Amino acid sequence: MRQIIIISLIFLFFGCGGDSPNIPPVEDEGSNPDVPTDIADAGSETDATEDGETTDSADALQDVTPEEIETVEPCEPNPCVGAPPSDCNGDLVTNYGDEGSCTNVEGAASCEWPVVSEVDCDDLGGFCAAGECVVEDNIYNGDLVLATTDDVVESLDYTEVIGNLIVVNTGIEELAFTKLRAVGGALTIKGNDALQTVSLPKLKTVGAHLYLEENSALTTVDLEPLQTVEGPLHIKYNPVMTGLQLSGLQTAASHMVIQGNDALTSLEMPALASAGGNTIVLGNTALGSISMPSLASVVGDFLVALNSTLVSMDVQGLQQIDGDTLVHHCPMLQSLDMPSFSQAGAEIYIYENDALQSIHLNALTGLENSLEIWSNPALTSFHADNLVAVGGLLTFWELEALTDIGLDALTSAVGHMYVGHCPALLQLHFPSLTEVSTELLVEHNSQLQSVVLSAIVNASGNLTAYNNQAVTEFSLPLLTTTEATVGISSSAVVELVFPSLESAEFLVAANNPELVSFKVPAIQYIGAPLIVSNIKLAQCQVDAILLSVGLEEQMVFGNLQGCTCQEDPPYTPDCPATEPEPDPVP
Repeated sequence: MRQIIIISLIFLFFGCGGDSPNIPPVEDEGSNPDVPTDIADAGSETDATEDGETTDSADALQDVTPEEIETVEPCEPNPCVGAPPSDCNGDLVTNYGDEGSCTNVEGAASCEWPVVSEVDCDDLGGFCAAGECVVEDNIYNGDLVLATTDDVVESLDYTEVIGNLIVVNTGIEELAFTKLRAVGGALTIKGNDALQTVSLPKLKTVGAHLYLEENSALTTVDLEPLQTVEGPLHIKYNPVMTGLQLSGLQTAASHMVIQGNDALTSLEMPALASAGGNTIVLGNTALGSISMPSLASVVGDFLVALNSTLVSMDVQGLQQIDGDTLVHHCPMLQSLDMPSFSQAGAEIYIYENDALQSIHLNALTGLENSLEIWSNPALTSFHADNLVAVGGLLTFWELEALTDIGLDALTSAVGHMYVGHCPALLQLHFPSLTEVSTELLVEHNSQLQSVVLSAIVNASGNLTAYNNQAVTEFSLPLLTTTEATVGISSSAVVELVFPSLESAEFLVAANNPELVSFKVPAIQYIGAPLIVSNIKLAQCQVDAILLSVGLEEQMVFGNLQGCTCQEDPPYTPDCPATEPEPDPVP
């Protein structure tokens, strides 16, 4: 490159053969008779002496070094100024910035401009031409009812229907409204027995309900751009539908029902943020997965049921359900994790899910109504670690594999609280529970060993455990008063102590075959006792309890008659003094 520049400068400064740049170079001094002799001589004298030495002009040229010759930089100043025209890439309009970046490519400037925006003309229902979106509107005013194949063909070019669009009982196999962007009213596609595919690749809004129902041959539905449905969304009873594209749906303003689609294998709504009514996924027998990771709120009920092959459900973002929460009869569902679920407006029912192993509701802090978990035979773990209060029923029932109930923050149970028929459960501890307003009943847990209610001081409801044959510990160390029943029956308890109890409306110890010691040292009032059929419990211990509150024997029977005296506590009741036997007479 540098050699080319030097040669160019030589020609520029000195010409090609003499002082005048207009005279062509002389290759041979006598070869051109048309050149005057004096000019030829002058050129000869200028270029060299007779002995071959270089003239002054040649010497000057030899003194110029490559570093002294100025190199032209094509990118200085930056020639890439002023945005080029927008252009098209398919249906995409690309707009550029005002100043680009320059690159020197073999001595020439090459410009690259930054992309500042892109517009997809397809989103607008148009196409790109000469760097602009061209939108051609073809609007139908009124309700459009399509009942024949000809009706459908004549309507394919509409870009918008102001009223309702109804496609019912047609003989068409493919429904492709490739230009339709909006339906102002309802969209109904129902009872089309020959229909196999539905494609609405530009449809974004439906102003009322969207019903896609009872299309017996329908296999695929493409509603991918659809963002908003202002009324109920029903996709029901399409028995061979395997594909449902709703990836763009953000808002379902009313009820959403996906039901009876027996071939549907997955339901993916990654953009759905809210549902304005009940959200129901029901009776889709081939459905393996549900994915609604962005769903944050449901105004009505949330029901997932009777989906016989459902394995997983992703509702990680779900925070609020105003109605009932129901998950039942999904025999292959393995886990239910709702880490963001903090507001439950009504009941929570989770039952009859044969493979369900874990339930996590750790964001839930308060529940005004009921939480009921039952008949999930594989469930091993339930955790609602931050749940403080339950206003209705709290039930764990017929959970054969349950070993872990995580309710460490629970302080208040207003309604009935049941833990029963959980044969694998070994321990039941509620370390923060201070209030039981109605009842805590623990029953028929065959391997349960301990029940510890360490924080309860005053109870207005029953605190009872019965038919837990392995229980050896029933502890209420701080319980002072109860306006109802406190007690245990049909257990393996050896020692029963209520160290702080002063007042009990009904005190129970019954059918505890290993019980030998029963103490209530602070007791001042018992409304009615039921201390019966404890075959190792000395009757005199029972009498001592009754006498301390001024009661005579009542509802007290079947215990060991008399007293049993042992040297070491806790088996030392108040025994009568015994006189030594006299020495035998010799």
